[in-house]
Amino acid sequence: MPEVDLADDTFVVAPAEELAARLAGLAFWRTCWPAIELSPYHDRGAEGMRWYAGGALSGTAELWLEPYRDGTVVHVFLRADPARGTSPPRRLARLRRDYAVSLKTALFALKDEMESGRAVGTSRIPIPARPSTRGPDELHIPAATGAEAPAEVHTEVTTEVRIDERPDAAGAAPDTGRAAKTAQVAEAGQDRDSAATRRSATRPA
Repeated sequence: MPEVDLADDTFVVAPAEELAARLAGLAFWRTCWPAIELSPYHDRGAEGMRWYAGGALSGTAELWLEPYRDGTVVHVFLRADPARGTSPPRRLARLRRDYAVSLKTALFALKDEMESGRAVGTSRIPIPARPSTRGPDELHIPAATGAEAPAEVHTEVTTEVRIDERPDAAGAAPDTGRAAKTAQVAEAGQDRDSAATRRSATRPA
């Protein structure tokens, strides 16, 4: 296991392509780790870069740019040993801390620069508004007036009358023949009146 094993993650609200343009070159790393000489051996484009590390340390370094939501997570790995050989534990702990603090300070400065002008808590990518599920009354939509007013609706009420043919209280069917008998009696009465009228008309005076 290397004596200096550093892993750092920093989220920056910026596209991976813009971060790659700033971090894949050596200018940033010379400011961050001036005692380390980096030689690139694997350019991964917008995904990052891999270097051989020389100078004060001997090993490898890696930059991995991971797109996440409206920004990018900047992953930095440094795995190396001191070029002078094994250092005492206290000196080695201080060396690790110095490299970690220098890296974080430089990344925070880059983060502040690339996120300048953006309100805290707002997204870099506009979020589309959700369609409303509220009704017209809740949305306070004014009623249509003038030519836009809906035509008056006329309602026609139809009353339906049904004859109740249910059995009476005694359980017997309704007397449907009673009306027929009444009609027959009325017709018979009309016939008698007509006959009497004819006899009166033919009787000598």
